[in-house]
Amino acid sequence: MLFHNGLPKYLSEELENIQRRALRIIFAVLGYQEALKECNIATLYQRRQLLTERLFNEIRDNSCHKLHSLLPSRNLSSVALRRKRAFNVPFCRTNRLTNSFIMYNAAIS
Repeated sequence: MLFHNGLPKYLSEELENIQRRALRIIFAVLGYQEALKECNIATLYQRRQLLTERLFNEIRDNSCHKLHSLLPSRNLSSVALRRKRAFNVPFCRTNRLTNSFIMYNAAIS
């Protein structure tokens, strides 16, 4: 499945370029944004973001989900912050772990 938002930027751009070329073939006179509106679709990046959010929310909300046990512990702090964190995300020593599906989405949720 190719929808994780941790996809490297260069690969994300390459995929977007493929879609851009396909739409240029179909709609020769329209620009990319106009062709997206004409087809009533979003960019590949936006679609991957939406799929990732949906999957993470499904994992978070369903305690019987196979991956639910991999989630970090819930943040039970009562301190009033600008943005309340849902999870206590542990310190990650590598970018690979920081950008992994579970850790990345736990940090932004």
